[in-house]
Amino acid sequence: MITSPIPEQVVAGCVVSSHEFITELNDVSSGTSMLLGPALDSHRAASILKNLHSLHLRVRQHSANAAHLAGGLVERGHTVHYPGLPTHPQYALLSHLMNAGLGYGGVMTLDVGTHERAARLMVRLQDRRVGYLAVSLGYFKTLFSAPGSSTSSEIPVEERHAMGLTDGLIRFSVGLDNDIQRSLDALLELVPHRRHARHRAPHGPVTDRAAIRRSRSRQLSRPEIDGTGSSR
Repeated sequence: MITSPIPEQVVAGCVVSSHEFITELNDVSSGTSMLLGPALDSHRAASILKNLHSLHLRVRQHSANAAHLAGGLVERGHTVHYPGLPTHPQYALLSHLMNAGLGYGGVMTLDVGTHERAARLMVRLQDRRVGYLAVSLGYFKTLFSAPGSSTSSEIPVEERHAMGLTDGLIRFSVGLDNDIQRSLDALLELVPHRRHARHRAPHGPVTDRAAIRRSRSRQLSRPEIDGTGSSR
């Protein structure tokens, strides 16, 4: 549960399955839906419907801002994982699947080496009003957390490290900031410059920084998507 400074957020979903399975879920006597409550209240349902109309605008801005932060940090030699980087192992796949013009998403990670460095950096970023230390996603402000010591802490250490989830990994859900350069400037100031470091995507080659710049230009030049999903 997220408390202050994050106001109320809505989490919802739907169950898609066979008629038999849905009937079983909705059984009045023993159905899981009857026990847990399958329906949203009218206030939250209306909130979701209203915000769906601007979803494409928000996703586009989340993606552009995340690409800007990821590219800027990589150019300074930091270890960044973001699917919009050409060296990410699933970059080609996502480029094929993505909706043109909406970018590669607003989630990225930065590895600062140790849990202590990650915790210290997140506190300083919050103090500088870059964003909030919180585990949610998709908020209008940038959110950051260290999954290894929070949401994924129940995973054995060996398994976390094998999947690339190190103790110093910080997950960013990049916000809708109009001046994302201010956030990048704060990050570059607060994260020690790894002068001799080279970026490697998980199980991937050394990053071609020129390719990253070309990729960021392509994202900005992709066709826009209007509210109906049609390109312009």
